[in-house]
Amino acid sequence: MTIYKAVTSKMVLFLFFICELKILANQRTVRFGSSSWNLTRIFNQQTVDHFIIEDNDYYFLFHQILPQRLFSFYSNVPKSSPAVLCHNSTKICHQILSKSYDCFAKPIDGDKGIAFTMKEISTSRKDAGLIYEIEHEFLCDPKSNFSRIEFKKKIVHKKEINHIKIFHHSNLGCPAKYLKSNELSKKSGKDLHFVFTQGDYQIDINLSSLNSKTGLPRYSKVVSYNKIHSHILYFQPTIEMTNPKNYIEDYDTNQYQNNQILQMNKHNSNNHRKLVRHHRFNHQNIDKKISDDVLTDNYHNCEGNGENETGIAWVYNTVENSCSSFGKITKNLTAYLNKISIMNGIVVHYGDTLTVHYECDESLKDDELRMPSGIILSTNNNNTVNSLKFSVASKSACAKGLGPTPSPPPIVRIPTPAKATTPTPTPIPSPNSRFFVRNSTHYTLFDLKQLKQETYRGDLQILINGEIGQFYTEYSPWSSLECPNSWECPEFEQSNLWGCWYQEDMTKYCHSIGDKHISTRLIPLAPNNLSRGVSLRYGGAYGISGELRIACDEENAPEAFSFHESSATFHRSLSGPEISYNLTSSLVCPKKFTIPPHPTPMPEPTPSFDPDKDVNLVFKSKIMNKTRIILDLSGLQQTEQFTVLAHNQSFELDFILFNAEKQVNCPTDYECIDQSQATNQSSHTSSKFSSDASSFYASSSNKYHNVTMSSKDVNSNVWKCLQDGKCFSIGDSRYDLMFELINEDDLNDGVSVTYGGGYAGHSFRILMKCDSTKTGKLLEFSELNFQNDPKIVTVNVETSFVCPTPVDILDFTFSGGSAFILVVSVLIVFYLTVGVLVTLIKTGVIEFPNKEFWREFIECVKTASNFIFLCGKSEKEHEDNQKYNVLE
Repeated sequence: MTIYKAVTSKMVLFLFFICELKILANQRTVRFGSSSWNLTRIFNQQTVDHFIIEDNDYYFLFHQILPQRLFSFYSNVPKSSPAVLCHNSTKICHQILSKSYDCFAKPIDGDKGIAFTMKEISTSRKDAGLIYEIEHEFLCDPKSNFSRIEFKKKIVHKKEINHIKIFHHSNLGCPAKYLKSNELSKKSGKDLHFVFTQGDYQIDINLSSLNSKTGLPRYSKVVSYNKIHSHILYFQPTIEMTNPKNYIEDYDTNQYQNNQILQMNKHNSNNHRKLVRHHRFNHQNIDKKISDDVLTDNYHNCEGNGENETGIAWVYNTVENSCSSFGKITKNLTAYLNKISIMNGIVVHYGDTLTVHYECDESLKDDELRMPSGIILSTNNNNTVNSLKFSVASKSACAKGLGPTPSPPPIVRIPTPAKATTPTPTPIPSPNSRFFVRNSTHYTLFDLKQLKQETYRGDLQILINGEIGQFYTEYSPWSSLECPNSWECPEFEQSNLWGCWYQEDMTKYCHSIGDKHISTRLIPLAPNNLSRGVSLRYGGAYGISGELRIACDEENAPEAFSFHESSATFHRSLSGPEISYNLTSSLVCPKKFTIPPHPTPMPEPTPSFDPDKDVNLVFKSKIMNKTRIILDLSGLQQTEQFTVLAHNQSFELDFILFNAEKQVNCPTDYECIDQSQATNQSSHTSSKFSSDASSFYASSSNKYHNVTMSSKDVNSNVWKCLQDGKCFSIGDSRYDLMFELINEDDLNDGVSVTYGGGYAGHSFRILMKCDSTKTGKLLEFSELNFQNDPKIVTVNVETSFVCPTPVDILDFTFSGGSAFILVVSVLIVFYLTVGVLVTLIKTGVIEFPNKEFWREFIECVKTASNFIFLCGKSEKEHEDNQKYNVLE
């Protein structure tokens, strides 16, 4: 049988191991002869192995509680089960192994590994009577990390058995004597020093040097995937702390700030650009700590597990005001290399309750520790938190080469995108941060600019061509991030989503996987079922893109896009290479559209209009910068479209029928309300609305519902139809039609057109903005339109009909006064021309025509002026009177 490894899903099998309940009597270590295996390392791992067998897909992972976010696309998922089978065709899951299965453990060839075998007769209706036998062999291989599988059916005593055998090649199969982790002293929590060697690389880390030197435990605000998402984590790598309130009461904010800034100023770097970035990074951390400390009074009442309770880490629940401790130094502390590669740091188990992954970050100082933005809290069957897992970063966790030319370790890496074949698009200067998708009943809306979440920085597992690797990721939903510290970014300096990995020559390389200035778009994973989640896609440099596949989890996921419990997959699509991240969030969970109450009719009847008055459908703006807007509404086609109107927190999906030029009848399939029906409105609704809306959305948001007109003697320019099947007029040009510039100082902002005279005081405003590429006569409303006043229905459109056009020199407004002056001027020129010509012919002299007449005419005008302004006196008499008045 040929076995292929891939990521396509048709039938999914999840296996969860709780063998220790049967064979270990609650112990986490199993011994055979002189060899022992620490099962905590096996049962706490989060790796997912995926295989295709006989055209079916199998996923294997290790955990007692099913991670429900992995089953967001399925129904009938049990809350807790060791083995679950999901069929992709029906989207239904059922368990094939219960918790009472038989489980056996045995060594492989003495000390070459350890194997687990589980066996049970299935009781599910789908596989009733079938026997499943599942065997996992963990083969000791310190330098490898891969899995392979065998699947066969066998007949034993006339019973068919489905036998599945998985071979894991990794250091998880190595017994204790094979591990070289605790090379140095383990005398106490003050001196925990580990040395790891793999190939030509070595990690030498002293956890004691990473304890905070200020007397206050390191801490940070974190999120988790639980019913309570907001927490504060306190952590000291090798010090068992008492309740954190004991530390905070003696804390001096100003002293801590001064000490941290003083230490930071002593740090030097050869690379000035990195120094400035690193300096700013530490300032942000200090500001964050200080802002947190202002709230320390709230922590004084933190209820712990007991007065004498201690732990390496404490988690403060900000909602319930309670604290829980995790991890001990003296209980089964073990450390081992990250199973993917030595380049990805080490993992330390502080007993059964705390697991910390120490990642590499060369930008930090020797005694600095980068705290996490998210944690993983695991619960038991009683929904009680029993273990904690998170990642921190340290310079001490970085592997260093041994010798002058160390051989590169085997690393699974992403192919470096090529610039020549896939150039980056022109950046978008002002991208839109609001994202919206809908169907006929629900919508999903969020604004990335409004998200308040910490920048994610850390290592993530990634599946590349069937192999699991790990790469460094930094992500901020909307704020642009500079090139990550200690990594090299050859060309791009800012991005929203960075992916970093070691190239073949072991040089450190970072690439812009997602940048809002290149492209961002949101699409539903299942348009007819928005609860399945959405896909948020960022365009990256050189043709690569980053996709966030975000499933909805309203109860257990925070209102953020947290990567701390995520994984990634690299694949190639028709549009180019793509990296997909799988995560969950309550932010993408859909909400149902509201149906607003019917409008209350006005106390007075609708105002009448003059039927003989012509409505002016043409608007001409003033001339600015030798351009003007000329809008003729008679040239537009009738628009029939579903659109979303939002006011405050209310979102309604309405059908709008708009005819810019003439009045049309109310749409059929709806019950139409006019002023005469205001006192006798029917409560019947149309059953056809939902089917019409569904068919509309299923086709395309840019196609319009085909509405026929009713024969009712009620007409208007604009009709608004609600989801309950009621329609009413919201605008009629016969009553009022008003044009105005959206911005009096800039024609490019477009024109506002308002239709008044709607039912119950409603009006319709259409904000038409310039887009020279949209030349069609059919206006398309924006998918989402925000309202300042619910009675003024406002929609946005983009069209070339309101784009400013150049004005010719004679293209000015021609008024009545202008016509009179023009006629008089033409007559004067004609009179002078003809008169001079006739005089020249008669006398042979060029002179003013009718000279004597015009001389007498001027004298008459002068005399009349004197009479009017001098009260009938001559100029001499007027002067004498003036002198007489002076003498007196």
